[in-house]
Amino acid sequence: MDAHPDKIFDGEAEKGAEFGACYPAVYDIDNDGYDDIILGACHAIDKTGRAGRAYLYFGNTKESMDTSADLIFKPENPEYSFGYTIRCGDIDNDGFGDIVVGGYARAHLYYGASKSNMDAKADVILKSKGNDRFSIGIACVDQNRDGYDDVVIGAPGYGHWDGRAYLFYGNSRRNIDTDPDMILMVRLKIVDLVITGPVAISTVTR
Repeated sequence: MDAHPDKIFDGEAEKGAEFGACYPAVYDIDNDGYDDIILGACHAIDKTGRAGRAYLYFGNTKESMDTSADLIFKPENPEYSFGYTIRCGDIDNDGFGDIVVGGYARAHLYYGASKSNMDAKADVILKSKGNDRFSIGIACVDQNRDGYDDVVIGAPGYGHWDGRAYLFYGNSRRNIDTDPDMILMVRLKIVDLVITGPVAISTVTR
């Protein structure tokens, strides 16, 4: 092993697209034993502006893997910064890795499949109400230990940047629900405190 890259991925070499600058993912999407690479270009341009894209490269042996994208994902609707965050897990517990691509408004779920059966059309779109930067943070983990990976999506802009997170339980493709199963919030209450003397410190309850 040496310090020289074996492969260099360039995306579509689009100026300002920020290809590879976001949060990528590595996971075995097609269940062939090779991990695959998903890279984002969150400022890639389409007719609506900097909508973003994500690129899937199927893994292979060092000699056989190339740097041409096997699938290119685009948002279903006008979006901003699609591809900023990419996470993977087996949401429907079928042995194939699934891809969740987020931006600043929606999270797009793509079910994994074999190379010949996988497509770039979103199977499920998760969203919240309001401009809260929903899906800028995503995690996939089997939170309830039922064999299905669950999706946790952050919305840091909720309220006055108080933030919240949404939990969506994984399930079979037919039973997946686009309404969150749980909403996670932190409420901090700072008790008024006044210290008298040479130095006075005051905090306001929030």
